[in-house]
Amino acid sequence: MTQRRPARVRERRAIGSTVDAARFFDPAFGTPEAAEQVRAVLALARSGAGTRLPSVEPELDPMVRRRLVSHHRLGPLVELGWPEDRRPYGRALDQLRLRAVADEVVHRLSAAGIECRVLKGLATGALDYDRRSLRYTGDVDLYVPIDAIEDAAALLVRSGSAMRPGERLPAMLEKGPTLVHPSGVEIDLHYRLSILVPTADSSVLLADGVEFDAGLVALPAELRLLHAAIHGLTSRIDDRRLSSVADVVAIVDNTGVDWGRARSAADALGATAIVSEALHLEALLMDRPHHPGLDWPRLTPWKATALLSGDMRVVRRHMMTIMGLDSNRQRAAYVQRLLAASPEVRAQRGGWAAHARDTWKARNK
Repeated sequence: MTQRRPARVRERRAIGSTVDAARFFDPAFGTPEAAEQVRAVLALARSGAGTRLPSVEPELDPMVRRRLVSHHRLGPLVELGWPEDRRPYGRALDQLRLRAVADEVVHRLSAAGIECRVLKGLATGALDYDRRSLRYTGDVDLYVPIDAIEDAAALLVRSGSAMRPGERLPAMLEKGPTLVHPSGVEIDLHYRLSILVPTADSSVLLADGVEFDAGLVALPAELRLLHAAIHGLTSRIDDRRLSSVADVVAIVDNTGVDWGRARSAADALGATAIVSEALHLEALLMDRPHHPGLDWPRLTPWKATALLSGDMRVVRRHMMTIMGLDSNRQRAAYVQRLLAASPEVRAQRGGWAAHARDTWKARNK
């Protein structure tokens, strides 16, 4: 009689091919044909990929194209490889507006003595792609040290921005608060790179910034790589986007990575195993040759199962965060913030019962 394989082993072995890696990000990509089309689109993030145009193979299936554009935010790369007679997805005016808001916000924070770093699309588009327009950007993401996060949010509110409507949980339970600029642009203030990554020593994320526009400073390439890898792996299954994988492709192939420095930063952030899992996924998707990042330690089986299953709702999400913290004191402080809302918050929500009900609803939409 054949013994049934434990669930965690089945889960670990479930991602062992390009098709499995594509399916991880989108169940609709679970065929060899779809996975090959996904790889072809992601390959356009590499420098000089446009020189192969207009003959890009294979042809995109309409469903694959629709998912890549509408959900995975790869419209600019799709339009580069398989243009259609319609207005391009990445609208230049929207991107200019985002950059203008980023410039305004960063300069306001700088004038108040709050140092920050530009994250994700605005930074990688300027530094890691052939041209900015190839990286779609939907909001302004900034890293702000945790001891300055409340002052930064208050400053932006005084300057006309507003907390995002419907935001219920304290920022400490997430990555940071989200505000809406008067122009309608969302501004995400992050005090850590992911909910599953402990709060970082600001000296790690504020060291050796790279200026890409006047006054706008990004993380160095190694930290941009870590952030893209973490973001792609740890999002909920219905919110996983291949744009993070495209960023990894662009950073590794176009910008170059000091793998020793990347490992040191990953260790300092407590994110080495999470990044390693993400790099293995990218290598499968892109049929990438071996590189030093693939030798890093990987997640233990139970943590890998928690991430790969995609079940990132309230209990597991916060348990993963608690286990990732460095000390029992940090864990106790996190649990206290999770369970004990301030008197003002409880009064606003109608007491403990209303607080618990609203918290559960907000985290399980």
